[in-house]
Amino acid sequence: MEYIQGIIIENENGGESERPRCPRCQNERVVKHGFRYLDDIKIQNYRCKNCSYRFNDPIKSLGFSGSSEIDVSCQVCDGESKNLIVVPENGTTGEISETDQLITKFMMYLRKTKKNATVESQVKLIKQLIRKGANLEQTESVENVIAFQKCTDGRKRNFVHAYSNYLKMQGKTWEAPKYESENKIPWVPSALEVDQLIAGCNQRHGAYLQLLKETGARRGEAFYQKWTDLDLNTKEIRITPEKRSNPRKLRLSEKLVAMLNKLPRKNQYVFGGGNVEDFSQSFRNQRNKTAFNLGNDNIKRINFKSLRHYKGTSEYLKTGDIYHVKRILGHKMIKNTEIYIQTAGEPGNVEWVSGVASTKEEAMKFIDNGFEYALTTPDNFMIFRKRK
Repeated sequence: MEYIQGIIIENENGGESERPRCPRCQNERVVKHGFRYLDDIKIQNYRCKNCSYRFNDPIKSLGFSGSSEIDVSCQVCDGESKNLIVVPENGTTGEISETDQLITKFMMYLRKTKKNATVESQVKLIKQLIRKGANLEQTESVENVIAFQKCTDGRKRNFVHAYSNYLKMQGKTWEAPKYESENKIPWVPSALEVDQLIAGCNQRHGAYLQLLKETGARRGEAFYQKWTDLDLNTKEIRITPEKRSNPRKLRLSEKLVAMLNKLPRKNQYVFGGGNVEDFSQSFRNQRNKTAFNLGNDNIKRINFKSLRHYKGTSEYLKTGDIYHVKRILGHKMIKNTEIYIQTAGEPGNVEWVSGVASTKEEAMKFIDNGFEYALTTPDNFMIFRKRK
């Protein structure tokens, strides 16, 4: 086993002698993160899942000249360059595997009746079942894999729903196991932690998080937002619902409008479109890095849904009107909104940040920054407040 600059080098057989530690936080939760190529050296990159620090192995060289690991596949040209096919050493022509064909077929089947968010999540769940060794043609195999997952019963129920739709596509049924999700009061981050996270992200993710904070939109509702749904002059946004919830039209702050105006307009989507899972992974990397830099593990607990809970809780604290919160979040049933009565807690336990305004301009700045009007003092000073 060789140790170079605190990094453990792979052995001659290609296996790791020991899992490398992150040079920054010394955590062992390290994953491979692609390669760098420098002259005749192939360098393995790593990423720490704890603090998102990226580092590499500067010693391991696989050598391009005379190495047995070189890809010796080639293209043969006779006369004109037509229909060139790269033939790998195993003799295959890169055809799509049967599993990939089934996944694609399942995706197209779901798109006929399901929303984009449901399609993405159920396709992801089926892929996870395959990776964990489940045989999709044997219901008993799938049932066993789901049963032994280290996750909540609510998550297991999602696996069951996804596989039930997969069988329905093939005209089959099964005796599905029953899992009931546990009712828990969701954790809600503080306003300071949300603002610190937004400040620690790049321009695109920062604007996206600010939108979630101000509107309580779901992940897909915000990610697939189009420029045509925004009116930056009137500071309003129209949200197209997911999960059969209600559409809504909401106001935006001056701060968010300024952040959105700085985004490049490459296509019809405000946040550029693309794959929402890749966007989410990039967010997690920035979030973990921010949490490590600030020494606050609570920031690592924040996800996109946390900001929806933050909006619902803060709106109920501000108005005390649960039907107002229902309208803001787009819920169809009031029972889905009642959870925010619990997350708000007792009114006397709430801590506030206060501010004083003496002019109309100062008052407008407080409102744009999320403060609410509290009272006017006898000497005509306006008091504003915002939940910590």
